[in-house]
Amino acid sequence: MNAKPGDRVKVITTDEIREGILMPNEETNSVVIKLGNGYNIGIDKKMVEEIKVIERYKEKKEASKKELKKGSTHPDRAYPAPPPNRPTEEWHRESRPPRSKAKFSF
Repeated sequence: MNAKPGDRVKVITTDEIREGILMPNEETNSVVIKLGNGYNIGIDKKMVEEIKVIERYKEKKEASKKELKKGSTHPDRAYPAPPPNRPTEEWHRESRPPRSKAKFSF
């Protein structure tokens, strides 16, 4: 088997064909894949006829400082950077959407 964990694979068994991402598994005698719907399934190695690699796993590179949003230390930050003459806390409080005034009782 030349497939490695993280590779997108097609597992051909005696009963069916399943496609997903190969998960690491050294504890049991089964092949574990993550399906497209998010579920993991284990297939007994005795049932597996062939494992075909569809796509090799590619590591994602970390975002460099140039790729980060301006004024943010995190690429997915939702709030803009405050102007230089205003305190950060005050700026973020004003840039947030207003809270709902609805009251719920149960």
